[in-house]
Amino acid sequence: MRRALAARKAPPAVGRGAAAAAPLQLNMVERFVCGATGGAVNSLVVTPVEHARNRIVLEVRALRLARSAERPAGSSAVAAAGTGARQGNADTLRRIVAELGVGGLWRPPP
Repeated sequence: MRRALAARKAPPAVGRGAAAAAPLQLNMVERFVCGATGGAVNSLVVTPVEHARNRIVLEVRALRLARSAERPAGSSAVAAAGTGARQGNADTLRRIVAELGVGGLWRPPP
Protein backbone atom coordinates (compact mmCIF):
# COMPACT_ATOMS: atom_id res chain seq x y z
CA MET A 1 0.00 0.00 0.00
CA ARG A 2 2.84 2.36 0.87
CA ARG A 3 4.45 1.80 -2.53
CA ALA A 4 1.16 2.42 -4.28
CA LEU A 5 0.73 5.71 -2.44
CA ALA A 6 4.35 6.73 -3.05
CA ALA A 7 4.10 5.90 -6.75
CA ARG A 8 0.95 7.97 -7.19
CA LYS A 9 1.62 11.43 -8.52
CA ALA A 10 0.51 14.23 -6.25
CA PRO A 11 -1.32 17.16 -7.84
CA PRO A 12 0.93 20.11 -8.66
CA ALA A 13 1.53 22.51 -5.79
CA VAL A 14 0.20 26.03 -6.21
CA GLY A 15 0.77 29.24 -4.26
CA ARG A 16 3.09 29.87 -1.32
CA GLY A 17 5.51 27.08 -0.63
CA ALA A 18 4.89 25.56 -4.05
CA ALA A 19 8.17 23.67 -3.76
CA ALA A 20 6.70 21.58 -0.94
CA ALA A 21 4.85 18.45 -1.98
CA ALA A 22 1.07 18.66 -1.93
CA PRO A 23 -0.83 16.04 0.06
CA LEU A 24 -1.88 12.88 -1.73
CA GLN A 25 -5.50 12.48 -2.71
CA LEU A 26 -7.07 9.31 -1.30
CA ASN A 27 -9.92 7.49 -2.97
CA MET A 28 -13.04 6.40 -1.08
CA VAL A 29 -11.73 2.90 -0.17
CA GLU A 30 -8.46 4.30 1.17
CA ARG A 31 -10.37 6.88 3.24
CA PHE A 32 -12.59 4.11 4.61
CA VAL A 33 -9.57 1.96 5.55
CA CYS A 34 -7.86 4.92 7.24
CA GLY A 35 -10.99 5.82 9.18
CA ALA A 36 -11.66 2.23 10.24
CA THR A 37 -8.06 1.76 11.36
CA GLY A 38 -8.14 4.99 13.35
CA GLY A 39 -11.43 4.01 14.98
CA ALA A 40 -10.12 0.56 15.92
CA VAL A 41 -6.94 1.97 17.45
CA ASN A 42 -9.01 4.55 19.32
CA SER A 43 -11.27 1.83 20.73
CA LEU A 44 -8.37 -0.36 21.78
CA VAL A 45 -6.38 2.41 23.46
CA VAL A 46 -8.84 5.04 24.68
CA THR A 47 -11.65 2.80 25.98
CA PRO A 48 -9.63 1.26 28.86
CA VAL A 49 -8.33 4.67 29.92
CA GLU A 50 -11.86 6.13 29.91
CA HIS A 51 -13.09 3.07 31.79
CA ALA A 52 -10.46 3.65 34.48
CA ARG A 53 -11.37 7.34 34.71
CA ASN A 54 -15.08 6.54 35.05
CA ARG A 55 -14.39 4.02 37.82
CA ILE A 56 -12.32 6.58 39.71
CA VAL A 57 -15.14 9.14 39.43
CA LEU A 58 -17.75 6.60 40.56
CA GLU A 59 -15.64 5.52 43.53
CA VAL A 60 -14.96 9.08 44.66
CA ARG A 61 -18.68 9.89 44.43
CA ALA A 62 -19.56 6.78 46.45
CA LEU A 63 -17.03 7.72 49.13
CA ARG A 64 -18.40 11.27 49.32
CA LEU A 65 -21.95 9.98 49.67
CA ALA A 66 -20.93 7.51 52.37
CA ARG A 67 -19.06 10.18 54.31
CA SER A 68 -21.85 12.71 53.99
CA ALA A 69 -24.27 10.12 55.41
CA GLU A 70 -21.95 9.63 58.41
CA ARG A 71 -21.75 13.39 59.14
CA PRO A 72 -23.63 14.66 62.16
CA ALA A 73 -26.79 16.58 61.42
CA GLY A 74 -26.20 20.31 60.98
CA SER A 75 -22.55 19.90 60.04
CA SER A 76 -21.51 22.00 57.06
CA ALA A 77 -18.18 20.30 56.40
CA VAL A 78 -17.73 19.07 52.85
CA ALA A 79 -16.99 15.34 52.65
CA ALA A 80 -13.64 14.68 51.03
CA ALA A 81 -12.70 11.68 48.92
CA GLY A 82 -10.15 10.38 51.43
CA THR A 83 -7.49 7.71 51.08
CA GLY A 84 -9.78 4.87 49.91
CA ALA A 85 -9.84 6.23 46.37
CA ARG A 86 -7.85 4.60 43.65
CA GLN A 87 -4.35 5.90 43.07
CA GLY A 88 -4.70 6.91 39.42
CA ASN A 89 -5.28 5.30 36.04
CA ALA A 90 -2.46 2.74 36.22
CA ASP A 91 -3.60 1.47 39.63
CA THR A 92 -7.20 1.34 38.45
CA LEU A 93 -6.28 -0.57 35.29
CA ARG A 94 -4.31 -3.10 37.39
CA ARG A 95 -7.30 -3.57 39.70
CA ILE A 96 -9.69 -4.06 36.79
CA VAL A 97 -7.44 -6.71 35.23
CA ALA A 98 -7.05 -8.45 38.61
CA GLU A 99 -10.82 -8.45 39.24
CA LEU A 100 -12.27 -9.02 35.77
CA GLY A 101 -9.40 -10.14 33.55
CA VAL A 102 -8.15 -8.33 30.45
CA GLY A 103 -11.62 -8.37 28.85
CA GLY A 104 -12.85 -6.30 31.78
CA LEU A 105 -11.03 -3.28 30.36
CA TRP A 106 -13.71 -2.99 27.67
CA ARG A 107 -16.74 -3.79 29.88
CA PRO A 108 -18.79 -0.89 31.20
CA PRO A 109 -18.31 0.04 34.85
CA PRO A 110 -20.81 -1.51 37.27
